Amino acid sequence: MFTRVLFFLSRSSLALQVVIELPHVFVQSVVYGFIVYAMIGFEWTLVKFLWCLFFMYFTFLYFTFYGMMSVALTPNNHISIIVSSAFYSVWNLFSGFIVPRPVSFDFLKFLCFFISCFLTTRYQLIGKSTL
Repeated sequence: MFTRVLFFLSRSSLALQVVIELPHVFVQSVVYGFIVYAMIGFEWTLVKFLWCLFFMYFTFLYFTFYGMMSVALTPNNHISIIVSSAFYSVWNLFSGFIVPRPVSFDFLKFLCFFISCFLTTRYQLIGKSTL
């Protein structure tokens, strides 16, 4: 009986935590968006500022919800940090923040070539004995 109560309590607290994050992330994105929009020097029109806030709000939301999901799916927070940092690195690499767009296609070709060469040489060495 006690475990069932805890299970329902943890389920409801997770749903409540998702709902609580919405206004918190909204306030965070408004403050951060105002500062960044002013520092970048974009044109001050209401429509452009609201589009910037829209994209910033949902970007913050999916990063927050991904972090909550990785904590919920892994057994402890240390493993979730490892999984999240690896995923964030790959996510940022292929989103264009680290590798600019014109270079990204050449980089992807090189990466696919490197991975295929690495795998084929590893598979060729499996049958051979080395001394």
